[in-house]
Amino acid sequence: MPPADSGLRRAALFAHLDDAELTELQRRMTRRSFRRGEVMFYQNDPSGRLYLIERGWVKITRQTDAGDELLIDVFGPGSIIGEISIFTNEPRTGTVTAVEPTTTLSLSRESFYALVQSHPRIALRCLEMLARRIRASDELVQDMTFLDVPARLAKRLLELSDQVGVDGDGGRLIDLRLTQEELATMVGTTRESINKTLALFRRQGVIQSKNGRILIRDRHRLARRVY
Repeated sequence: MPPADSGLRRAALFAHLDDAELTELQRRMTRRSFRRGEVMFYQNDPSGRLYLIERGWVKITRQTDAGDELLIDVFGPGSIIGEISIFTNEPRTGTVTAVEPTTTLSLSRESFYALVQSHPRIALRCLEMLARRIRASDELVQDMTFLDVPARLAKRLLELSDQVGVDGDGGRLIDLRLTQEELATMVGTTRESINKTLALFRRQGVIQSKNGRILIRDRHRLARRVY
């Protein structure tokens, strides 16, 4: 399969590689498919491989010391998973689960190190990705301090619409099935609060439930709830 069709070009980590280098990289990678609900790896597993999401979507969850499960984020085609822990050689910091049928390309630590040595810019891209994730974590803490639940949920729905949204009749559909429990952990609240807030948004005509997904009908009004 040509690299242009494999999803490698969509990954910022490898965007600067030429065709020959992408072909060599793909030759070193292992393709695997996961069913909806299947776990790619668990929190505290050894971190021996880096993963590229070629097709589908996954979620990253983390188990707290109290036994609660937190949904950290969702990632789709072109996203890289495990690029930080592969450097540190420490156990996985979260569990990654396919939320729909998903195909990945993975690279062993040894092959990744060889790639970094010949292409130092990849290490710089990893640092950029780490910085963005740290910034996102800081922003979540800030949101939980200064925004109420409706504002936090509105902000997350807008972000999801940018990540996985598709334009359709009546608005923009978040083309990913997320339970109320998952939405609750993403914004740091309870399922009951999410249930009430979603019902409020529906009454206001801002969103609509459609085949188990959320359709954003009035993006501007939803954004005003945040800013």
